[in-house]
Amino acid sequence: MVTLAQPTVRTPYRTSNAPYSTVSQPSHLWLGFDPYCPALIEARRKVTRWYNDGLDRGEALILAGGYGTGKTHLARVVVHCYGDIVGVRMVGEPDMIAHIRASYGGDGPDEGMLIAGLRRSMLLVLDDVGTAHVRAESQTWLEDIYWRIFDRRAEMRLPVLITTNLELKPLGQRLGGKAFSRLTGMMGGKEAMMENYVDLFGVADYRLRGGNG
Repeated sequence: MVTLAQPTVRTPYRTSNAPYSTVSQPSHLWLGFDPYCPALIEARRKVTRWYNDGLDRGEALILAGGYGTGKTHLARVVVHCYGDIVGVRMVGEPDMIAHIRASYGGDGPDEGMLIAGLRRSMLLVLDDVGTAHVRAESQTWLEDIYWRIFDRRAEMRLPVLITTNLELKPLGQRLGGKAFSRLTGMMGGKEAMMENYVDLFGVADYRLRGGNG
């Protein structure tokens, strides 16, 4: 069992207006997360490292794996530890796309306001990227949305956490070349990015073991 880091005050590296935050990971947040295999032990290590060191530098973290492998559970631990609900946006890709599409009919905030919220939040968690149904003729539209989000967040050095059931190559196709390039840059480039990539492919379905993934 991996032990959690003791709370420490971090000094942000980036120059954004993101709040100072502390590492505070009460054990109850990990209930239901059973690191029963090396991949999950490594996943918790990488998430803890990113939270301690990478988040304040505006780095991106990708949690990738099949359904029920603990990705969303890990993302929720980060959200709870961050503690600033106002500064956190956690949204599933299907909901994000549905809200943006609804805005075209005048239902709720317009597209610009919705995307601005995703671009400027202190911490953005995009859950289940790749699961929303998008027609082929709308792919360019989706790529533009992701580009607008990641480009601004990279410029402001604001962190983003993504959970997905796609491997890196199909994820890049989903996001589009420009957006994916910006995202991988936020992960530290070719040399460092794998430390910010959590590979949970091959891990058995967590829910079959009573987990919350």
